[in-house]
Amino acid sequence: MRKEAEREKRREERAKKNEELKEKIEESKEKKEKKASGELKEPPMMDTIMNFLGGFKLELKRIHIRYEDDYFQHNRPFSFGFMIDSISLDNSDTDWIF
Repeated sequence: MRKEAEREKRREERAKKNEELKEKIEESKEKKEKKASGELKEPPMMDTIMNFLGGFKLELKRIHIRYEDDYFQHNRPFSFGFMIDSISLDNSDTDWIF
């Protein structure tokens, strides 16, 4: 019974998070629509910053991402990971090439 109550609580928490995420997505869509129609304008400094930062590409090297889970099997925990060897950042005066 206790496990069922915990599962139900987790389901409710996930449902609440999903609802919050849906609300944020809707707000984002509304904001984009307002921006496209001219109702919402970015601050003048934001436009300058975006123009400056828009000319750079980011480079990161040797990123390791790992996930570990010992919740379901305490005696045999599950884990996996992956590594990104390189991501680059360059000056870009032209279109981005991937």
